[in-house]
Amino acid sequence: MNATARRMRAFLIAAICALGATSPASAQDDATLEAARRLVAVSKIEQNFKPLVDIVTEQMRPLLRQQAPRLTDEQLREYETAFEDEMRTIVPEMMAFFSRTYAQAFTRDELEALTAFYETPVGQKALDLLPMLAQQGMAAGMKIGREVSERAARKAAERMRAKGYDL
Repeated sequence: MNATARRMRAFLIAAICALGATSPASAQDDATLEAARRLVAVSKIEQNFKPLVDIVTEQMRPLLRQQAPRLTDEQLREYETAFEDEMRTIVPEMMAFFSRTYAQAFTRDELEALTAFYETPVGQKALDLLPMLAQQGMAAGMKIGREVSERAARKAAERMRAKGYDL
């Protein structure tokens, strides 16, 4: 694995860990951990992992073009396929991580209640819609953040100029 792939793998692991991080609460016992594994399976985390790999791959493309400008389009696609294949090898590790994290954050009864909810039609609808809603929220947040930061920079510059500073 080359340096770019290692950096992107580290980035993905850090991003997933940040998104899935929870505070420790209950001690892990076998029954709690098994309940957490069941919740992880029912909640479609693994299924939602592929789009995340696709996003990271998309973000990596310009970096790769910059670092290896002589790659043909075919070679770039071949690299991306190898990169995605490698990224998918961490899926079992990530599912184990989520299981342990959920087992620390919730009691066995809470995990079982969450699993029972996600097995209902409303729970399944929530699982189907939440990734899209999160993506829409992130896109809106980025757009709003960009607009606010541009406005804030403009107003800050106006204040500085009003005080006589040369920007």
